[in-house]
Amino acid sequence: MFIAKGKEHLLVTKNLVPGEAVYGEKRISVESPPDEKGEKVKTEYRVWNPFRSKLAAGILGGLDEIFIAPGAKVLYLGAASGTSVSHVADVVGPVGAKLPCALTLLDVFPTGRVSICCRILRKIRP
Repeated sequence: MFIAKGKEHLLVTKNLVPGEAVYGEKRISVESPPDEKGEKVKTEYRVWNPFRSKLAAGILGGLDEIFIAPGAKVLYLGAASGTSVSHVADVVGPVGAKLPCALTLLDVFPTGRVSICCRILRKIRP
């Protein structure tokens, strides 16, 4: 996760699949200075909207220990539309493991216990 500084400061994640937006979010491309071979490398970032993601709002609000890092294993409960979990996938990267699940009201018992299974969402990110 990074902060893009400009007119507004934005929380961004490095796009795991450059050139592709997941939910119509803004993307920022940054071109690095030429390396020793004279080649410029483009890096694409996706803007993480805190008004669409409680996790992004928490991070911008000062939450510092989220335990999501490159290569981590993450079970993300409540991945209904895929907004937050797609950014978590950007952070974890292709090496880490993501298991996004969508829980519905039917999955929660009146006692507050969650049923044994949750629906695993497909096509979130590799």
